[in-house]
Amino acid sequence: MFPAESLVPLSLFDDVDRLAADHLNIASIKHRSALQRLSATPPVAFDGVGFVRTLFERVAGNWLGCIGALAKSPSRENWRWLEPKCDHAAHNSSPEVTLERAIVSAARSRGRSDWSNQVPIASGMIAGGGDRRRAIDLVHRRGPNAFEFVELKVGSDNPLYAAVEILKYGFVWLLSREHSARLGYGGKSLVEASDVRLSVLAPHPYYDGLNLGWLEAGLSRGVMALGAERQEVRLSFAFEAFPISFVWPDPDPMTALSALDQRTRV
Repeated sequence: MFPAESLVPLSLFDDVDRLAADHLNIASIKHRSALQRLSATPPVAFDGVGFVRTLFERVAGNWLGCIGALAKSPSRENWRWLEPKCDHAAHNSSPEVTLERAIVSAARSRGRSDWSNQVPIASGMIAGGGDRRRAIDLVHRRGPNAFEFVELKVGSDNPLYAAVEILKYGFVWLLSREHSARLGYGGKSLVEASDVRLSVLAPHPYYDGLNLGWLEAGLSRGVMALGAERQEVRLSFAFEAFPISFVWPDPDPMTALSALDQRTRV
């Protein structure tokens, strides 16, 4: 079904972080200090369209190498919807995990079905199990064919790194949509959506002291152009924050859900 190829990437995202850093002329997108310098002196003309296209082309090249080497179709769990994960292992008590679980647990208790979490996107795409743990933190159904993919952060990494992460997942969504019949994704509402917003969501302190307007505007232009070129779908990007008063952890999961509904653009 899928012919083998000699050169197979170890990940769908091989080399993507380096390309992002090179485009911005910084050592690494993981360093908050680099983003702080960019924030203090933003690029005069940040080419968001070129930035997004460069990263997408790398992911697309890796993608072709991966599907060319598949011996069988990838996991049917990829792009599942409405199977939220509300429990968390005792050893994984990171604030992001507990917040994510609290949100979906509170939503379910209220009878809401517009939020899900830990949505896998690439399980079975790489021989040997690479990328099997890649999953979108939170997914919000915004309308019949509209969703939001959320990279949730509570103090870890930095907004630039988080933005590149959610871009990667948006790229895999585009490619999954394009190859849905070949990969057995037909009929999946997430894959067949026509409007997807990519966002980074965090408490207000995560963005303290950073000017991200230039980055958000550039990435918005980039993903919009990519969606229109590839499949005539609507893609958008945003940095979002919980209300200033929101602090996590909080003993009441409903607080997290309420804060989620009150999130705003940064």
